[in-house]
Amino acid sequence: DLHAADFKSIEQNGIRWIRIDFAWGRIEPKQGGAFDFSYFDNLVAEAHRNGLHIAATLGNGYNTSMRPVAPLWTQKLTGPQYVAALSRYANAVTERYADDVDSWALENELQYSLVHVLLGWRHWVYSDETNQNILRTLSQAVVLHDPSAQIVLTLSPMFSGWEGFVRQSAQRFRFDAVGLYSYPFAMSSAEPVGSEEQVAAQITLAKQASGGKAVVIF
Repeated sequence: DLHAADFKSIEQNGIRWIRIDFAWGRIEPKQGGAFDFSYFDNLVAEAHRNGLHIAATLGNGYNTSMRPVAPLWTQKLTGPQYVAALSRYANAVTERYADDVDSWALENELQYSLVHVLLGWRHWVYSDETNQNILRTLSQAVVLHDPSAQIVLTLSPMFSGWEGFVRQSAQRFRFDAVGLYSYPFAMSSAEPVGSEEQVAAQITLAKQASGGKAVVIF
């Protein structure tokens, strides 16, 4: 958990952005129950009090006891059931924080959901169609409640084929930027200096695949 002193330290160190994962499991611990926004109301208030911009993550589907970001009760849902439940959560979150968030990131590296299952972070893999419906549902919630905010499609360029995922997504729902998780340990150099050329190449590919959209390094 983050507290007021943490935000003060962040601000004093010259940081101007904070990423907040609006964890579904914390907001809707009981399926269909009342939403609990108390923790995130405090986070948002402290962020603004310290002059921080917010990059939000919406709908992160890690739903295992190892990484309980989404509710564990989502493990029993079929693809359509999951999308319907996700829509209820996403619309509630984007409506509540529409005036507070600058950037909404959709899910978390959903194109590598199989890898996440093998790591024990997701319960199972939905079909590609369901995954696109998940992202479309999240995007539509932002468009409906916070249309002026930036929508970010997040992914890792760690494995080949990610450009196709960007192209496919660009045809199916709105996003304004590609958010790259460019992990140095996955590049030829794990040193602080030495991976710039690879990151630059990833940025170029992301812009080409997305039709010229902005690129954010997450």
